[in-house]
Amino acid sequence: MLVVSNLYKSFGKRVLIKDFSYSFKEKGFYIFLGQSGCGKSTLLNILCGIEKDYKGLIKYDNYDISKEVDIETLRNNYFSYIFQNFKLFEHDTVKNNLLLVLNNSNLTKADKEIMINNVLEKLHILNLKKSLVKNLSGGEKQRVAIARSLLNNPKVLFADEPTGSLDEKNSIEIFDILKEISEDITVICVTHDQELANKYANYLLTFNNTNIDVIDKNLEIKRNDLEKIHKKNGKKKLSISFIMNHFKNMFKSKKVRHIISTSFMTFSFMLFGISILLKNNLIGTLSKSFKDVLGDSTIILNSKDPNLGIKDYSGSTFEEVEVIKEKYKSEVDYIGVNYLVDFENYFKDLNTVYNVSVNPIKKINNFTIRNFNEFTYIKDLSKYKIYGETKKLEDDEIYLGINFPILRSLCMDFHLEKSYDALGDFIKKNDFRIGLYLANDSWNYNDEQMFSVKGIIEETRPQIFSTNNLFNQILFEESMRFPSSLEIRKAHALPYTMNKLYYVKTKNHQNKFFNLVEKDSDLNGYIFENESVQFFPQTYKKTYDGSRLSCLNYQGKLFQKSVADNIKNIYTNLEGYYYSTYEGYVNYGNSLYSGFKNPLFICRDQEELITYVDEYISLSEEDRKNIKVKHNIGYGYCENLSGENVHFSTKKDNILEGYFPKNISEIAISKGLKDKLLINSNDDVYLEQIYPNLNITKGESYKIIKLKICGIIDSNKNIIYNNSDFSISLFRDLFQVSNLYLQVNSIVFENSKDLSETEIDKMNSYIKDYKFTNILSDITNSIQESLNFVNVIVFIFSAISIVFSTLISLIVNFININDLVGDLKTLELLGFSNKERFKMLFFNIFFEIAFSLIASIVGIILSSLFIDFIIFNQFKSTFIYAFPSLSIIFTILISLAIISLLSLASYIVIRTKKKRSFKMKYS
Repeated sequence: MLVVSNLYKSFGKRVLIKDFSYSFKEKGFYIFLGQSGCGKSTLLNILCGIEKDYKGLIKYDNYDISKEVDIETLRNNYFSYIFQNFKLFEHDTVKNNLLLVLNNSNLTKADKEIMINNVLEKLHILNLKKSLVKNLSGGEKQRVAIARSLLNNPKVLFADEPTGSLDEKNSIEIFDILKEISEDITVICVTHDQELANKYANYLLTFNNTNIDVIDKNLEIKRNDLEKIHKKNGKKKLSISFIMNHFKNMFKSKKVRHIISTSFMTFSFMLFGISILLKNNLIGTLSKSFKDVLGDSTIILNSKDPNLGIKDYSGSTFEEVEVIKEKYKSEVDYIGVNYLVDFENYFKDLNTVYNVSVNPIKKINNFTIRNFNEFTYIKDLSKYKIYGETKKLEDDEIYLGINFPILRSLCMDFHLEKSYDALGDFIKKNDFRIGLYLANDSWNYNDEQMFSVKGIIEETRPQIFSTNNLFNQILFEESMRFPSSLEIRKAHALPYTMNKLYYVKTKNHQNKFFNLVEKDSDLNGYIFENESVQFFPQTYKKTYDGSRLSCLNYQGKLFQKSVADNIKNIYTNLEGYYYSTYEGYVNYGNSLYSGFKNPLFICRDQEELITYVDEYISLSEEDRKNIKVKHNIGYGYCENLSGENVHFSTKKDNILEGYFPKNISEIAISKGLKDKLLINSNDDVYLEQIYPNLNITKGESYKIIKLKICGIIDSNKNIIYNNSDFSISLFRDLFQVSNLYLQVNSIVFENSKDLSETEIDKMNSYIKDYKFTNILSDITNSIQESLNFVNVIVFIFSAISIVFSTLISLIVNFININDLVGDLKTLELLGFSNKERFKMLFFNIFFEIAFSLIASIVGIILSSLFIDFIIFNQFKSTFIYAFPSLSIIFTILISLAIISLLSLASYIVIRTKKKRSFKMKYS
């Protein structure tokens, strides 16, 4: 209950209220009626705690409104206000204004939404929920103010001239609402409209000089208890979301002022950050970035010969390949020959196989001359189940590999039971012959080659089998008399000349054979080309078993792999090393352009990897450069300049678990990559690589391999580990990239400690054809020479930044603060503490400065990228971006200083206004 005792109020010598005592009941509609200046608004302001300069005692229950703590509690829990000028947040939505009074309630977000909808619907303004208050009419604004008061669940509602700015219709509607509210709580209202006062008041307080007369109109007060719509939890608190929305709407409503302010502040911050960036020691920063990429102790061995590389190549002769086979007979199974012919165009008019043992002859589907070129050599007959005769075949004898559809067709030709056994028995007792019919009308060429089929072998695709490893050579060159050539890169005078290559078929995985022959100095001048879909389109296998490796003679000079071991024997202080190749793992030794030449992706889940790489392939080239790779997928690419880039290393130090790889089917990974891939030791991992720059037949540009994780190395970078040859064998033997693209261009030595320039110079003095390079040292020296001209720019930018930043800081100190004064007073009357009002001020300042700060940081980053490009363009080096952290830190610090300064000024304003106890006038 609100109780007034001996209230006395005067302005100077003029007494407005004298010895007024009264007890307001818990429910009812009280109206103060009187002429302007009689004191009715003053009394209302005293009762609600706005006016503090009076004598007497006013209490609500046990709370004394003259005490700051008590009036704050009353406003927070018991009092609500409706003002003539509404006191709403004009630049916020209706919903946001109403949410303000529900912040300290026990309601869920959904409950608050329901309550707001209900009260707005009750006041017939639900359709205005999302509207900005500034766009509403006076009557609509007053309804919003009433809605806010109702949501605050007050015991006493104060209304100061609530219809003063409204027309008659809206005035009646507002008083109808207040009357209904007074049936549950105390409503104390000031008005000068006598007709409305007489009609609606339960208790009419009229002012007569210094006296106040109370008229009890004995209007019935219904006892409909207002349902407790929510409980309040302590003091009211402003939510960050409310403050953010308020700031956003303020920004929208005063765009020009805010844009100008934030633009100047952004530019100031950016200049300040750039000055720090330029003043900082770029040499040290860039050197550290280079070490992150190259390693602290990496040196590169390059050839002094500028003409390194393959100039031309041709096929090796049979005699040359035979010598290689004999030397490595433990690894070579046999010699074969492959004809690199476009058979479909060679025999464009006829290229068909017929069953000539029936009359009329019948075509055998899916067999062409290409099957004869890519025949399967049977070295051991016991390894095949042959239906028919098992014997060493003559030159015109073959075995047919057929699937069931072809079997069924042949059995129908011979009127046999449709089974391999039945056809095999027929072959043993009868002559089964096939004919290869060929024609090219442009050459006036046609031919028939007859073969005796001595047996069949069950296969999924059509095949020709022979026990002669050079069966196709005998067919093409002896029987069909086609000229052949090992000069596969040259045009021939006769258009029907067949290019051919001799190959060795390895017994085991090709990796073992390669590791032997590539360090054999006797084989300088030879190179072995991988089995590929280009050479063997029908019989190419993507497996890890023995391969058909074509033998080539090359012209030119190659970087010999054996050099690495020779140098390590001389210089024992050198440790691990790996090979840099043109299309494998690249490190040219004269720039930071290092890593996987083509994009490599790593993931523990094969299906997820395939899906992700498919998405990557569909991106534009620009989007690929800026791609943010998923957390559980590793991404290695020499053009990937992020710290997430996956690299290769041979370092064996600091093994946390497992062991270092023993073969090419295993890899160790760093702890950083383990955490990224969410994988453990002994798990399998899938690698997929894209070959956009290689001339690889369609369907072979994307390959997936599976490797075992055998160990974890203590490093926070993203690294895969294996032995030296892995930097080649990964691509050649597993991804099956052409060996012609994987010739060594440099050797990278990784050491545990730095080698001094003196040590490197001494090593170079003993090497004739090669030279060691310390990349980090060379790049640092180049940058130091290139940065002399930047000193002038540093001084100019620093001076401009300091002057401009100081000027803008002074301007911003005095901008926009007064815009919030009205809103802060509203918050005070709604029961929000000084702390909450200061929070409102602080975050409005913070958001504006933060917006400028974020924009300036983006500007600093872009500027640093531009500066880095200029610097590194001086020596044509690919740069790994060094994040301007120091500049950003200093910019953040200066922004925090400005925020603190403005916040302190705002606090002083609040305290000053509090001490002055300023008066707010509403009528």
